[in-house]
Formats: sequence, structure tokens, C-alpha cells
Amino acid sequence: MDSKDKRNFEKGEHVETRNAIIKTAHDLFMEYGYRSVSTRQIADLCGLTQPALYHHFTNKKELYIEVIRETIFKTQTAVQRILKRPQSLRERLQQYAYYMMLNHHEDLNQMFHDIEHQLDAASQAQIYQWWMNGYLMPVVAVFEEAAKEGKLQNQYRFGATPIDAAHFLLSLIKSSMEPSKFLKDSSKSRQEAAEEKSHMIVDVLLYGLS
Repeated sequence: MDSKDKRNFEKGEHVETRNAIIKTAHDLFMEYGYRSVSTRQIADLCGLTQPALYHHFTNKKELYIEVIRETIFKTQTAVQRILKRPQSLRERLQQYAYYMMLNHHEDLNQMFHDIEHQLDAASQAQIYQWWMNGYLMPVVAVFEEAAKEGKLQNQYRFGATPIDAAHFLLSLIKSSMEPSKFLKDSSKSRQEAAEEKSHMIVDVLLYGLS
């Protein structure tokens, strides 16, 4: 192996190890919360020493912020793909809600709690901007398109803007999420529960209860 191949191999190993750290940290942070997880736990599960982990991330806060950034970026990519499909407003929003509930059934509640209570103002501001770009604005764009096409019922009577509608949708999704421990004894699978709730949430948002 010449020096160039060796550098490429080492670079690949570095990226692979870094990704493994992020994945392991994500699972632990979202299940137990920021305060309850140590870098030693993460390193042990990755088969690393703490000094080796610190070679990739200088401290737990830096690692946590990178976990959040990766989570939001992956969500943004998936959400944009879903919302750009040539389907009706209702269908796209239902698929968006389904994706969020299936892939973030615990993440959002734990994530928002930790961001509010464990991070400084500057970190909160940076994450909020990522969240706006990844979670909120793609949905706002869909509601703006629907408003221009006259597809939003009672929009002007209620005075709800596309941003209001996007916030309402995310709030309904967040409040409808159940920790997985409550789903284990249910006769319904996570997929079935997410599908039913996504339909209910979007129909309530678009058509109301009466």
C-alpha cells in the first residue's frame, strides 16, 4: 500500500469511526437524555477509549450538537423529497406526518427538552436555525403553494398564515408521539399507529372537528 492509498484508507476509517460515534450517541441521547449519558458510555459501546473519542469530538456538548445537526439534515433531505411529490396537499402532509412519527417517535420531545435545559443561548440559536430550515420551512413552502392555489379552507376566516399552519402541524405531530415503551403492549405496530395518527392529524388540521 503506497502512501496515498494509506492516507485514503485512514481517512475512510476516520469517517467510519466518526459516523459510528454519532449513531451510538444519537441512540443513547434520545433514549436517556443528555445529562444521563457520558462520553465513556458512548466510547465503550463503540469499542473505543475516551481519548480516541475525543480525537473526533472535544467534549460531550460538541458531540451532542453534531448529533442534532445530523438528525436535522437527514430529516430535511427526506422531508423535501416527500413534499415535492406530485400529490395532493393532504397526501403529502399525511406522508410527512407519517415519516416524522415513524422516525422521530421519541426524538423530538427529548431533543427539545435537552436543547432548552442543557445548551447555552448561542448553541440554541444555531440549532433553531437548523430546525427552521430542516423541519419548518419545507412545510411552510407547501402551505404557501396551497394558499396561492386557494386550497386552504377557511384560511382568511381564521387568519392563519402558512407559517401558523406549519407550526400547528408540527405541534400536533409532537403531541401525538408516544414513547416506544407504551407501544410494546399494543396490538398495533408502530407503522400502523403512525399511519392512523398521521391521517387523523392532517384531517383535523385541514378540515377541523366540525
